[in-house]
Amino acid sequence: MERALDAFFAAGRAVPPETPEALLNRVSTAAEAARPVEARRPKGWLARLGAGFGGWGSLGGMVTATAVGVWIGYAGIGGIGTATNTLLGTGDDGIVDLLPAVDDFALAAGEG
Repeated sequence: MERALDAFFAAGRAVPPETPEALLNRVSTAAEAARPVEARRPKGWLARLGAGFGGWGSLGGMVTATAVGVWIGYAGIGGIGTATNTLLGTGDDGIVDLLPAVDDFALAAGEG
């Protein structure tokens, strides 16, 4: 039985199957007809940009995260001690202010 199967598979490998050209044309035509109309339109640079980031949903998430980052950076959170106290619900025990009453802008400009 095993020899018969080996001979059968060897004969099948000897002549590779060929797909008829008419079948390929019918499948191609059916696939093109099934595509949504939006997919057939040529895409502009803005649509390609959105697709490059994974679609408009992920691009919207990145814009939101950027806006929140700019807002937090501008508004500030009052230092890391304030942030941890707020998140953990603890008091000011053990927090030492190493730069009391320092103007951050003057420090960055080298004026103080």
